[in-house]
Order: sequence, then structure tokens, then C-alpha cells
Amino acid sequence: MSRDMVHSVNDILAIAEDQKMPLEQMRFFINRDYKEPKAFGIFQDPETLEWVVYKNKADGTRAERYRGFDEEYAARELFEKLESEIMLRREKYNSPERLGASSGGGKKKKSPLAMAGTGLLVAAVIGVCVAGIVSEYKDSKHRGYYRRNDQLYYFQDGSWYWFDDIDLDWEPYYGVEDESEWFDDYYHGTDYGFDNPSYSFDNSDYYKDDDGGDWWNDDNDWGGWDAGDTDWDTDW
Repeated sequence: MSRDMVHSVNDILAIAEDQKMPLEQMRFFINRDYKEPKAFGIFQDPETLEWVVYKNKADGTRAERYRGFDEEYAARELFEKLESEIMLRREKYNSPERLGASSGGGKKKKSPLAMAGTGLLVAAVIGVCVAGIVSEYKDSKHRGYYRRNDQLYYFQDGSWYWFDDIDLDWEPYYGVEDESEWFDDYYHGTDYGFDNPSYSFDNSDYYKDDDGGDWWNDDNDWGGWDAGDTDWDTDW
């Protein structure tokens, strides 16, 4: 999900519901003029009808990031902050130091059989990693729109999709036999320029972010969210 797909406060709520985000635990308050310290939020001022994006700092003082009538701009400002807070924790909790901390303990001498088993396991892991890298490279290089015989297609994560001109929606496509031919001859680009932007593949049910993974970690374990990781003393 990208910032450009957020056009309103309701879009933030929909994304949060889809990702099962506990927003209040994450200290994000949508459509609420929350007064307590350590909070980010957005609401519409009932008197002026302006949209207000704010941060309540650790000492309870408030810094307004935005105040104005552009709901889309306001929603994107808050969503961008939500993304940055998620990435901050993703980097922290997925760091090599943290992932290696649980292994601990002293080293034990392994038997030749155990060492052989370990070697096979490492080889298997390397094979899987190489395959994943090749797949990711192929997707990053060839991801985008394709046009063949006046029909529109899209390639993502090793899968093909086609645009149904009757239902005006995207559907999986399984008719590509020679991908190299398609990559060479039918590639259109990463942007198609629809007259109606809602037809863009980015808005389909099949679209995935470029990183292809969960926002925080592989388990999307929001239960470990620690509000103390945020710098609450800054204005934003």
C-alpha cells in the first residue's frame, strides 16, 4: 500500500482494518481530537470544518502538522507518519542483532554427521534464497503493464493478470506460454494512463506493494508494538 492510494480518512481506516492494526495501541487516533500525551491523530474541526493533523508530545503539548480544508492532503500526511513509525519498528525488530539474540549460549563441538547435516541444510537454504532473489529480480525488472492484440495485461510476483473490458476489472490470466517473448515484445510500462484511474492495477484486489511483504514483520505481530520506540519530544 502506498501513500498515493490514500485519498481520505476512511482510506486509512480501511487499510488499518485490512492489516488488523490496533490503531489506539499504536497511538494513532482517527477522527478523534485526542487530548492525552503521546498520540498522533486527525480530525475535522467542528467549528471551522478544517482538517487537523496533530501530534501530542510526551509533555502533553500539541504540535499541529497540518490545518486546512484538504482532506486528502491531511490523510496522506498522517498515513505517511503511520508508515514511518511502522518502518522504524520493522528495522528494529527485524535487525540481525535482535534476530541473533535468541540463539545465545556457548558453542558445542558437532559430530561429523551433524556437520554434514548442517552442510546440507545450509545448501538447501542457499538454494531457496538464490531462487527467491532470481524471482524478485524478475519481478522488479518486468513488473508492469503489457499489451498484446489490443488486450491489456499486468505482471506481478510471477503471476499474470488481464483487464476484463466488460466487467471492468482485473482477473488472473494463465495463457502466457513464453514469458521471455512477452517481456521482450509486449511490455508497455509501469503506468498505463487510464482515463478512469480506478481501473489501474494498483486499485485491483490483486495488487501488492513492491516489497511484497508485511509492513512490520512476517507475522504482522502488532501485539509487540512499543509506543516507547517513538521520539515523542519532536514536533513530528
